Amino acid sequence: MRVIREPELTTWIEAATTSARQLREAIAVEEIYVATGVATSSVSYEHLTKAFQVHEAVLILCRAGYGSEAIALSRTLLEMYITLRWITNQDQSRRAEEFAFFVAKRKEYAAKTFAKYQPGSLVAANAVAFVENTYKQYADKYASWVFWSNKPNNLRQLAEEKETLISGLSPPNDDALMLYELFYSHASDYVHVTALALDEVFPPAGAPYTGTGIRQPRHVFEAVVYATQWLFHIMIRVDTYRQLGLGDKIDGIHKEFAKLFDTL
Repeated sequence: MRVIREPELTTWIEAATTSARQLREAIAVEEIYVATGVATSSVSYEHLTKAFQVHEAVLILCRAGYGSEAIALSRTLLEMYITLRWITNQDQSRRAEEFAFFVAKRKEYAAKTFAKYQPGSLVAANAVAFVENTYKQYADKYASWVFWSNKPNNLRQLAEEKETLISGLSPPNDDALMLYELFYSHASDYVHVTALALDEVFPPAGAPYTGTGIRQPRHVFEAVVYATQWLFHIMIRVDTYRQLGLGDKIDGIHKEFAKLFDTL
């Protein structure tokens, strides 16, 4: 693939913006009323809404030239897709509820950690008491406050599960392991700011330090492409799981975005 020059990035960013807008319009016109009291309904649409928001935030960073920071944020979209894929793959009711009720465990952790560092505080004690009275029956279901699923208990294991909701997929597309090991791992360098992520800000030799770095157009390109692909993945998942019948519309929008790859 040839090097993407900075002036071309605007075309990619605007194409991604158009795709997101068209996807949102495609589902809005259906006038869907979400069953907010049912986790199998609310969790999928919550993921989709958040995906639109995160994708928009990635593009804002890209417009400003913050490519590596946008790559870091794009990992959120991929994690959401892997999570939603597992929830909707099988045993959907139990998995969706397990995801939704994890908020209780996180509230318990926050209250108890606050009390740990504020010994003798009446406010902290009241917070713990409130959380225990309100959420204990749900919080006690979780083995850890770190991850919402007891078994499997990490994102990689979610990615490893073979696809059942969508039939006819062949390796490596019959699970999400490749996405986890390749793209999630790549984005993690920028999330955790490893030495690889610091290459672009390596101080110049023989010049005074200014606190600025060289922004890389290729990082902007990667962020736009990855974030938009993960948004499509999430939209397809929600459409398939909720049986919305938007497959042709989504496919048409994706084909328009994909035409840009012919220019590479």
